[in-house]
Amino acid sequence: MATKSVANCSGECVASLAYVFDRKTRVLPKRLANAFQDHHDLPVATIRVTLDHDRCMEVSVLRGPTKQVEAFAENVIAERGVRHGRLAVIPAAIETGRHAHGEGGAHPHEQIRVW
Repeated sequence: MATKSVANCSGECVASLAYVFDRKTRVLPKRLANAFQDHHDLPVATIRVTLDHDRCMEVSVLRGPTKQVEAFAENVIAERGVRHGRLAVIPAAIETGRHAHGEGGAHPHEQIRVW
């Protein structure tokens, strides 16, 4: 079950979504992959750990509008075959700025500011 929204986090956030799932549940890995692809703007990185022959744990770093991150996490955790799930939300401002590296021209970079 996902944790409740951070009260002052009405804007953007970074978050970690951790869940354990039964990889033998019919087409669950494909459904999870499709969910992540359908919301490709939210995940930053995901790591999978095999726990035993049947279960895996995934931890995903997410970023974006808090309500979208929470809705995505709730949908993942609600999938049939997902056994445990937690979402930890950190309020943030996601900013895009431009700067140069060395001799190259200025280019945009996304920065995440947490408080």
